[in-house]
Amino acid sequence: MKQTLRNLFKNETFVSTLLILLTTLITYGISIPKLGYYFDDWYLLWSGQSRGVASIIPLFGSDRPFMGVVYSYVYRLLGDTMVNWHLYALLWRFIGGLAFFWILRLMWPKHKYVTTLMVVLFIVYPGFLSQPDANTKQNHLYGFGTALLSIALMLQGLKTNNRIWKILCSILSLMLTANYLFIYEYMIGFEGTRVILLGYILFQQGFREFRPLVREILKRAWPYWLVTAGFLYWRLFIF
Repeated sequence: MKQTLRNLFKNETFVSTLLILLTTLITYGISIPKLGYYFDDWYLLWSGQSRGVASIIPLFGSDRPFMGVVYSYVYRLLGDTMVNWHLYALLWRFIGGLAFFWILRLMWPKHKYVTTLMVVLFIVYPGFLSQPDANTKQNHLYGFGTALLSIALMLQGLKTNNRIWKILCSILSLMLTANYLFIYEYMIGFEGTRVILLGYILFQQGFREFRPLVREILKRAWPYWLVTAGFLYWRLFIF
């Protein structure tokens, strides 16, 4: 047992992940006992408790109907217990941090300490001003986290040589792309980030000339553009 623990703490990735977890807990976890429900949390809780979980779906029907579906399933799981929502939000902060960590390690695998520090700063300074609103704002954290996971899986698919893993990473990445777009349409800017990071990884892999690089980006990125185009068509012309 002791030898196993020693080996774990000699593993740099494990230590970095533990540091990311501790940073998340210290930054957001220790304040959970002092937090409650705020602002828009209340009308959603009232609707779920007095009219039933199914009533949450039409609350978002005029703007983001898929969010209402996801919200209703999460509400079935968490209920109206306050601490559950704050722990759920904490979980998505951690997942988002891990996804960002994954992306950075795929981009700069040799810069282990710098990438870990970047993730710590990312967690501490999220640029999100509604941290305590765990009930309603968990949608943002869920959408943001799944967008980062989508990019991480795409880059991982580029890095792996195993065909099965390539296909699996691509499928999961495309599913998460559709997921985060239907949650929050304004997060579509991540698709620009996706292209930039894709180009950077391809450049690292030897595509140094402009035209071959552009051709390879188009070859790799078109499924994501197809998903994005499908979402935009639905949003602008159907919904």
